Amino acid sequence: MVALRHAYPAITEVSTPPPPGSPYGVPLPASARPGRTAIYRHWRMRDRPLMWTYDPNIQTIHDLFENSVHLKPTSRCLGARRWDPARKEWDDRFTWQTFAEVAERRKRLGAGIMELHRAMGITEDKFAVGLWCQNRPEWHTAGRWSSKWAER
Repeated sequence: MVALRHAYPAITEVSTPPPPGSPYGVPLPASARPGRTAIYRHWRMRDRPLMWTYDPNIQTIHDLFENSVHLKPTSRCLGARRWDPARKEWDDRFTWQTFAEVAERRKRLGAGIMELHRAMGITEDKFAVGLWCQNRPEWHTAGRWSSKWAER
């Protein structure tokens, strides 16, 4: 993956405010229906296709995560405030995992899930995994694993 240097012109274009007195969002012609408002788009995207991505190499959440791991492995990725059972309250500060640490945990989780499936006799390359969870860092890591697996 590459840095997004080539995307800066597009980012600059959509970041530029409209002319003074003009709205940021404009209605698409003939998009209003009875009982519904018109469909609104960014003022620069009214008469052309919507931008799909800043970088053609980044099409999915998996691509975005992999690009971040590659470009900024030691940057903060996932933070959480830990529960202190002795004080019975949350820590004041976040404990952070880097992109590289989350990527490694994702890889180990995936290897464990694959081994469990093999041990249960599941041999298919593709299978469904359901996640039900509270909003916790461990489940975000599991989500990164599932998006990685979906790319295979």
